[in-house]
Amino acid sequence: MLTPEIIELCKQASVEQDVGRLLSLVNEINQLIDKHSKRFAFISNPESEDQTQILKSHTPTEVGPDYTPA
Repeated sequence: MLTPEIIELCKQASVEQDVGRLLSLVNEINQLIDKHSKRFAFISNPESEDQTQILKSHTPTEVGPDYTPA
């Protein structure tokens, strides 16, 4: 997802003549894209890393000593 800030930086980079400034703009663009893609990834898949702990806490504990999983 391109934000207005990223688009503006891309416009500036497209006409920049100074190599050092161009590299600075590209680095800034990459950082913003990375930040936004991580945020989007979390929104689209908000499962926490503790899902295994949640599942473990709901395993059957009230079964008898003769219980064998099928």
